[in-house]
Amino acid sequence: MSVCPSCSDPETFSGVFCPWAHGLGLLLLLLALLTGGCASSEETSSSPEEPRPPRALLAPADSTVRTVQLYRGEDERALPVLSMQGGTPLTLAFDLLVEEGRPLSVYFIHADRTWRRDLTPSQYMQSFASDRLLNYRFSRGTEVPYVHYTYEFPNDSIGFTVSGNYIVRVTEQGNRDAVLFERPFYVSEQEAAGNLELEALRQPGTAQVPLRPTLRFTPPDDLQGNPYGYTVCFARDIMLEAPRCSTRPLLNAQPQLGFELDREAAFAPEVPSLELDLSNLRTSIRIARVDRQRRPPRVVLDPDRARILEGEPAALGGGSVIRDALRGVPDGELSGEYVDVQFALVPPDAVPVQGAVQLNGPVAPEGIPMQWDAQAEHYTATLRIKQGLHAYRYETTDAGLQRVLQRASLRYARQYLTFVYYRDARVGTDRLLQVQTARPPR
Repeated sequence: MSVCPSCSDPETFSGVFCPWAHGLGLLLLLLALLTGGCASSEETSSSPEEPRPPRALLAPADSTVRTVQLYRGEDERALPVLSMQGGTPLTLAFDLLVEEGRPLSVYFIHADRTWRRDLTPSQYMQSFASDRLLNYRFSRGTEVPYVHYTYEFPNDSIGFTVSGNYIVRVTEQGNRDAVLFERPFYVSEQEAAGNLELEALRQPGTAQVPLRPTLRFTPPDDLQGNPYGYTVCFARDIMLEAPRCSTRPLLNAQPQLGFELDREAAFAPEVPSLELDLSNLRTSIRIARVDRQRRPPRVVLDPDRARILEGEPAALGGGSVIRDALRGVPDGELSGEYVDVQFALVPPDAVPVQGAVQLNGPVAPEGIPMQWDAQAEHYTATLRIKQGLHAYRYETTDAGLQRVLQRASLRYARQYLTFVYYRDARVGTDRLLQVQTARPPR
């Protein structure tokens, strides 16, 4: 191998040993390893081509946090999507299972379409980068004392200058790293509305007909003429699963652009999140018994059978509904009881499976392991839940049980969402141009 006095010529660099370049390369490698090990706690490592579910990238919630809601305006079922054009703010509500309330802080973090936290607050916030959370009230006459917090944004202190994916972080007052919980939301420009179609891909010999979404839209005026840089993501549950995305535009109807999923990525019918109605603490179709001798009361549900999952499927996103569910209860947000709810899942043939089983869904975003009860011949888990409407589902690492769950009472999601992103070098992130929904064909 030869040695050269200068390595500035790229044509002669291959196969040539340059001592100073070799040393520089080792130095850069060492710096990369050192800085890689000191990455910020707000960074994630998800691949830009493989979006992950938002819930997988959030900080774990503190054990005192319960019933986190994030919705638009007064509608507890509304998706947490803000428009940069103005309009209705978002409402954040939650409880702390503590006896004494205290002021908290709230921070806002921008992320790209894969939920990688990317910009600094000065690049996407106007006015202030954080706010104080001072609106809290104490529960009234409940067995389990709690403090109820509410917060609305944008407001006089908080505003956003860049669209995209966002995370709201609630912490102890003035301490950004003392995290109580995080939740995702979206800020959309709402300037690329289009026609969303759901095509049924019928397959001979099977009743499971996947739906393939296709979106056609006209780019906003400032992006006309360049059909590339877009990513369109489709989702049926913004908290539970990763979106499915397309980066290849269909150019046969310009200036409109089209994006569709590959056939193998189409949405098959799914096991839906099930709805649990705790608005009235008495026996019902789902509630086997209520033990009021316990403090707090204990609610035992009829076991769900893996082969036939019955019950009302939960609405999109499956968030909790408290205020509307307790309309007959004066100030239900403060007088609603927390109760211990016992869930049960009967596996096929009522025998334990090899893999893990857990209760999941918005009622338990981080998952609750279920334990096998040999006497009752089912899996069980108990969770402290506030009165209201809630959504839950079962997840498992056992392939056999997973197949059974996938065949049980399959339904299409109630709504499907599209997110239109554009990677804009001017702002250094993915702009969110549009969020819209569609219902499946009947």
